[in-house]
Amino acid sequence: PAAGSDLAGVQTRAVREGDHWVLTGTKRWAGFARAADFIEVLARTRDPEPGESRSAGLEPFLVVKPPGEFPEGMTGQVIDKIGYHGFLTFQLELDGVRVPENDRLTGLYGDGGSDADSGGFASVQRGLNIARVHTAARAVG
Repeated sequence: PAAGSDLAGVQTRAVREGDHWVLTGTKRWAGFARAADFIEVLARTRDPEPGESRSAGLEPFLVVKPPGEFPEGMTGQVIDKIGYHGFLTFQLELDGVRVPENDRLTGLYGDGGSDADSGGFASVQRGLNIARVHTAARAVG
């Protein structure tokens, strides 16, 4: 939540434990999170080195879950909005959510390197850019 629309400011962390990643932090603006079969979460796996992009170390993870429930370590609250009430949007708290290595999405999109245009970060950024346009369009009718 402290990052606002600054995607590189995400503070959710992912720590490797064997063949899993453990996610801790907050995800805001998760559409239909309770009903979903899965949720994509962007998390920081490491801090950027000096000279690297602020997006270095940010990777997307797929949290698979049963529809209508939250997995162990995750809670969610509906966010009250001024409009668009038919689209339930959640703030999720992650406290030790375990994600298998195979559900780390970086390898699907690129090498996950420090360049903001490579790896999973770029894909998440493109999705956010589209969502920004949709939000503006809804605001003006």
